[in-house]
Amino acid sequence: AELLGRIAEILGGERARIRGGAVASVLVGTLMSRYVFRLEPFASMPREQLADVIAPMLAVPLQRSF
Repeated sequence: AELLGRIAEILGGERARIRGGAVASVLVGTLMSRYVFRLEPFASMPREQLADVIAPMLAVPLQRSF
């Protein structure tokens, strides 16, 4: 809850907590897939490529119009 509050505070605007939740979900899911469950292809993907893969999933909730 603290992480979500901090993300929402940074994002600001309407629906900041909802948008923050979407961002947190993508990030936590990615971390769990890569480091805890070691799911391929995330586990062995170079960081730059992984960033390219998740960037579109983060783009929408990071926009204030979401």
